[in-house]
Amino acid sequence: SGALDMVGIGRLMTIDPEAPKNLLQGRNSVHTVRPIKVGIKMIDNLGVMDVFWYTEQIKRIARGQEPKPNESALRAFIRMIFKSGWGTFSTRRLRAKD
Repeated sequence: SGALDMVGIGRLMTIDPEAPKNLLQGRNSVHTVRPIKVGIKMIDNLGVMDVFWYTEQIKRIARGQEPKPNESALRAFIRMIFKSGWGTFSTRRLRAKD
């Protein structure tokens, strides 16, 4: 039908703001949405890094900066600890298994 399903495009737009235009022109994005993991199982299972990492990309765009699609999850994690404190991880919610 030539229609574009917008469900799931949000995270892609945080790392590739031109993605909608490219997709409508029949081109794929050069970036891929991926789970954000720091490599520490206890932290990775919480699922909070996905939300924080992609939110930080949106904030970069809002400040007029380019997104950093290859930014290290560990670097983002350390920044989050300094910004929000360890209490950010007090939830017992687990992320879905890959």
